[in-house]
Amino acid sequence: MGLVRQVVGRAPRGDVLVGALPAVALGVGVTGATTFVGLVLMDRVSILVELLVLAAVLAMARRGTSAQPVAPFPDPAPRWFRGIAWVALAAVALVGAVVWVSESLKEVHGSWDAWDFWNMRGRFLLRAGDAWERAFTEILFWAHPSYPPMLPSNVARGFHLVGRESLLVPAALSCLFTVASPLSLGWTVAKLRGRTQGVIAATTLLAVPYIVLHGADQYADTPLAFFFLATWCFIALHDHAEEGRGFLVMAGLAATLAALTKNEGIVFFLCVAAGRSWLALRRGGRSRWWREATAFATGALPIGAVVALFKLGYSAMPVTGEFYVGRYADYWGDTGPVQHVVTQVSDPARWEGMAASWWFWLTHFDMSWPVPLLFGLGGYGLLMGWSPRRPRDTTGSMVRAFGIQIIVVSGLFLAWSTLNIIDHMEALGRLLYQALPAVTLGVFLALRAPFETE
Repeated sequence: MGLVRQVVGRAPRGDVLVGALPAVALGVGVTGATTFVGLVLMDRVSILVELLVLAAVLAMARRGTSAQPVAPFPDPAPRWFRGIAWVALAAVALVGAVVWVSESLKEVHGSWDAWDFWNMRGRFLLRAGDAWERAFTEILFWAHPSYPPMLPSNVARGFHLVGRESLLVPAALSCLFTVASPLSLGWTVAKLRGRTQGVIAATTLLAVPYIVLHGADQYADTPLAFFFLATWCFIALHDHAEEGRGFLVMAGLAATLAALTKNEGIVFFLCVAAGRSWLALRRGGRSRWWREATAFATGALPIGAVVALFKLGYSAMPVTGEFYVGRYADYWGDTGPVQHVVTQVSDPARWEGMAASWWFWLTHFDMSWPVPLLFGLGGYGLLMGWSPRRPRDTTGSMVRAFGIQIIVVSGLFLAWSTLNIIDHMEALGRLLYQALPAVTLGVFLALRAPFETE
């Protein structure tokens, strides 16, 4: 929280409670990086690196900050409509809390991926002593040893702090990130499009069953979705303020925390950088690009260095090691990777399967909604219309970034996967879940707020 306040300015008193959990969630992401660095330096879970980071933040605080708080957008909705929106949010939040607790009690260790490798690897990091590096060995190929260490490091850190391997630690981490996403979404939309619009945005996100149910699974997709959203929240706030560097610094930090959480986060980081660079060069030329790039890189550099350290020094990459090379050689046969890609891309059935999978998951990943969210948001958009005050720079860079990401992901499914494409593209459910909070942000920033007339 101290770092956020130092970089982006002191929040008004009424915003402190809403912003506390998202700030803590960012801090937990940083703690995942410092815990991993501590393992590298001392071969054990230690608080020394965290203390050094805390000292640096305190030193920054003594110098003061020139950052200014964001001026709120006036809410055009009448009081009776605001009351309805708040009641709806409270009802959805209550139902979500009951469902989350119920699902967490059913599977106290989390779902498959949680206990199979996220929490398992956290236990390994804590128990293994100076042999902790083996948590990322190729021997554990089923546990994705190339996945970055943010979540397992925090599980190990939590176990260390409470003195035992309590099941409450991974559950609390999952709860934190599950709640932080709608809070961040609602707060940002409220600042930029009015409080009622922010409440509606948060209610919409919480009402998607997958948000609560998958949050209870204790998967890394939940913190990843939060870091995706936080990146775009900071970019939107920067575009609204149109001055200073603080929000872009925090955007760079959040984007690299995504890269430290899952491999999809690395693709996300590159796509955000590309999409934002494209817009900056078109709108302001090299001078604007340089200002934004240096600010974004300033925030990205510390955690980015940890990502590079892990990937180059500790991750079991699928292009190295006899096991992985052998696996891919068996898949390719005698053709090799180039002919493999050519064969895949030239198969019309794979193109048809990819299109069918995209349509199915866009209309079904939100599970038990009576109307698919894709159509529901589309209908709401037609009803409200575009806002004349929407932050076009944010919308443009977001569309470009996610467009690049869609092309990259589709290309990997189409050209590289050796499985039946429809079966393999079941992963789209999770990928859409990761992007949903950020996409919801973009939608509600672009649309008119209720009762907005200008």
